[in-house]
Amino acid sequence: MKTNVYLGLINSGKGQALYYARTKRKTIAKWKKRHIVKNIHDATFEFDNKKWDRNIVHTIVRQNDIDNIDVEIVYTKHNEHKDNKDWIWQENVIDTGFINTESGGKGRPKGRDDTRFPKGQFLWKIDSSIMDNVDLLLLRKFEVINQNKKLFQTTNNIIPYKTNLTDSAISKLDKFGTHRKQEYGNKLLDVYNIDKKRVWDFLDCYLHDIDDTIKLCQSNDVPYTMFNLDEDSYEDTFGWGKIQYRDLSHHKDVWHNREKYDIIENMAKEYVSQLSTQKFYHLTHV
Repeated sequence: MKTNVYLGLINSGKGQALYYARTKRKTIAKWKKRHIVKNIHDATFEFDNKKWDRNIVHTIVRQNDIDNIDVEIVYTKHNEHKDNKDWIWQENVIDTGFINTESGGKGRPKGRDDTRFPKGQFLWKIDSSIMDNVDLLLLRKFEVINQNKKLFQTTNNIIPYKTNLTDSAISKLDKFGTHRKQEYGNKLLDVYNIDKKRVWDFLDCYLHDIDDTIKLCQSNDVPYTMFNLDEDSYEDTFGWGKIQYRDLSHHKDVWHNREKYDIIENMAKEYVSQLSTQKFYHLTHV
């Protein structure tokens, strides 16, 4: 089976794809800036009346133009991920949004550097064999496609998008001031009251991301599949069988402040009402 490459950037459903892969015990690789982490689910066993998972983790780092591979065996408590819709948010508790203000952390903007291997060389090009038997690949920088055309011409490249633009805008406005370098550190209502066009431009960035990804694939003759997060089938697109939940990474599970939600919902509707979808390739060609 082909490797599924999830070509989604910020706020694009990567968490949901990871949930799906983990529940099916698939091999996951994350191509970061200076290293690649490949996590292989090796076995599930019982010890001390508890179930455990044994994972083999390969970390590929380039030093002095030589790839070094570190292999580590990791044991984690087994989680069936059944009837448990809260598990994924344990990984995202530091995300503070406009609606969900209960956590105290703050994400870092797009373009952040790797901190684990700061002296390692950027992995622009790799031996395609590194991706053998990988079921799901996530990329930090999509530009690596330019240097690895043959690899990505043989993978199932998935570009996610949404047709429910109001719902999409609500999620992104909730994270205004975090994660992206555009408007990083700024407060949503302050910017909206001063110049709402800056808010619309911020939301446009996410739509431009999708179009830029399409152009990148097209310029490299890399095939891609457009995946509608609101309507399309995970089972048909990824090919891993039945999925129990399809919205676990949606922000709605941590939205508690109804008054602030109404503010953002109205703002999102205003954005969509003035949005010219003709500006964006994927909204007129899918």
